[in-house]
Amino acid sequence: MREQIFVKPAAPHPIVVTPRIALEEIEQAAWIDVRGDLQDPGFNQRIAAAFGRPFAIEANRFVQLGERTILWLGPDELLIVAPYAERLALIEALETGLDGVHAAVTDVTGNRVRWRLSGAGARDFLAGACSIDFHPRSFQTGQCVQTLFARSSATILQTAADPVFELHLRRSFNRHLQGWALQAAADLE
Repeated sequence: MREQIFVKPAAPHPIVVTPRIALEEIEQAAWIDVRGDLQDPGFNQRIAAAFGRPFAIEANRFVQLGERTILWLGPDELLIVAPYAERLALIEALETGLDGVHAAVTDVTGNRVRWRLSGAGARDFLAGACSIDFHPRSFQTGQCVQTLFARSSATILQTAADPVFELHLRRSFNRHLQGWALQAAADLE
C-alpha cells in the first residue's frame, strides 16, 4: 500500500494585480518526477502507455496531454504535472509501466506550488528575478526552463503567447517569494 501524502489543494488566489501584471497562486497539482533513458524508444513507449497515447518531447520543451503536462527537465528526466486527484493512479500506472526498466518514479507533490503570471509586464517581471532571456525571440510558448527565480529554484513554462507563464516554485519559499513579487511589481509600475 502506497503511503499517502496529504497536501490540501489550494484554491487560486491573487498575489499581485497591477495594470501590467497579474500573478496568482493556482490550484495544487500532482508533480511526478520520472528518471530514465529518454533516448530509449522502449522507455518512452512505456510512459506513453501510462498516458494512453504517444507523445514526442524535445529538450527544454513541454507537451500537454489533456490536463496533464510533461516537461523535459534533462536528458534523463521528465516532470509530469497532473490534476491532484490523479496523483496516486498516475504513479501506479507509471510504476507498473516501467517495471523491469531502469527508471525511477518519484512523487514530489508536497515540494511545490504553482503561480500563473500574465500581462504586458510579465517578461519584465521575470527579467528582474532570473538570468534567463525571456524575450519572445528567445523564449516562446511550449518552452520550459529550470532556473533560479529570486534566488530560489524554479521551473518556468510559457503556456501562451499573450504572454502567460506558469512558475513551479519550492513550497518552502512561497511566502518569501510572494513578498519579493509584491515589491518587484511595485518597482515595475
